[in-house]
Amino acid sequence: MLSEKINQIKNMLLNDQIAWSRQSGVPFMLVAISPSEQLYLKPKLEEIEQEGKTQGYKVEVVNLEKLLYKLLLKDENGDLTELYEFEKEDYPEFMKELQNTMLNLLYEWILERTEKLGEKGRMLFTRVGCTAPHFRLIQLLSKLENKVSIPLCFFVPGTVNSRKFIMLDDVDISGSRAFYL
Repeated sequence: MLSEKINQIKNMLLNDQIAWSRQSGVPFMLVAISPSEQLYLKPKLEEIEQEGKTQGYKVEVVNLEKLLYKLLLKDENGDLTELYEFEKEDYPEFMKELQNTMLNLLYEWILERTEKLGEKGRMLFTRVGCTAPHFRLIQLLSKLENKVSIPLCFFVPGTVNSRKFIMLDDVDISGSRAFYL
């Protein structure tokens, strides 16, 4: 099943037509990944990266969990002590502020990175489930709508059927206009 998805993703991402994005008006693809597929995802993404490079595309695989940590660390000047203290003092307010901060940091990073990659850029995001405690993926996609023109592919732990995409088999993310696979 994963091999079929990867082949379909390659066919959709590694060309200049990206007709699939015209269908929804946004160049976002959400790919449901099961726990068993997670084990084999990394080598498959390296395959897409290499094939893209061979064809003249700049394919970048981004571990969202690591990226969010690095962005937050940079935003806090390398010291998370104040955040830890804030969390102890006022947890509800801490969570609210952290959600906004993480969403905005990621949004700005994606805008900058897609601009640097240019029209031949393609971004593949893994570890997308890590966003669930902090912000809804739909919020990010909504903010990015009409702001990015290169394909962004999110590998999301969950299930998809003809009507719904359920992240982590709990959170309905069907509200986006992204292409579901």
